[in-house]
Amino acid sequence: MSFISSSFIYDGVPSERFGLILYDLESHKQEDNMMGADVTIHETRLPRRLDSLHYAVETNKPLTFPLIFGVDDSKDAFDRFDMAAVAGWLLGHQQYKWLMICQNDMELFRYRCLITSLKPISVGSATVAFEATVQCDGPYAYLVPYTNTIECTGATTTALHHCRSNLNTWYYPDLEIEYPQATNEIKIKNDEDLGREFVLSDLTQLPSHVIHINGRNMTASLQDGTLITNHTNFNFPRMVPGSNHLTITGTCTVKIISSPPINIGA
Repeated sequence: MSFISSSFIYDGVPSERFGLILYDLESHKQEDNMMGADVTIHETRLPRRLDSLHYAVETNKPLTFPLIFGVDDSKDAFDRFDMAAVAGWLLGHQQYKWLMICQNDMELFRYRCLITSLKPISVGSATVAFEATVQCDGPYAYLVPYTNTIECTGATTTALHHCRSNLNTWYYPDLEIEYPQATNEIKIKNDEDLGREFVLSDLTQLPSHVIHINGRNMTASLQDGTLITNHTNFNFPRMVPGSNHLTITGTCTVKIISSPPINIGA
């Protein structure tokens, strides 16, 4: 589907700063995009066997789509200085940047991406628009981060965490866990994960009382960055799409910080 917004934000910079708005140009390039990435099935088919030997399904091809934008009402065309400024904004980054489309049904979503090419579009001899190629870091967009804070004041606390991802796979969120000095062990169990339990142990040996869990990298660290993964049982908390019923043992405050992937296409 096409973007119906008039503006976008890349690397924290709005397109209005450069006098740019999104275009359609009736090219249908935006409308013809896929919903997410293609699925690759890994399997072997044998003679005299009707079904296959199925191994896995791969969906890690990055989402790529065109983004077409051009002059707004403030100008008629771009000169060389304008074009250089736009290229300096969008091209040449060494790390992925966030792209947000400013429209009502996209305010909760963003793409982690790089602009891999920028093509001027001219009418006559005047450059009036650009077509950029956007390549994401994976097949999907991401939800903007949201936090669920759980106060655990007794021996055992039950809580509900809603994972807003629509992918049929596990999502590993980030966590920030703060605990008093007397707490030596914290356990987090997810009923939707067949009772799999994450354990932090020997906490009284640590100099800090705030622990950060990086779900993407599956690491645990203190506020100064010191790794304490050896104080875990390596069963890092993971969530299924939808409701997750948690049981937390130990006196602490747990902040579940989520920015899950979501399949919305482009």
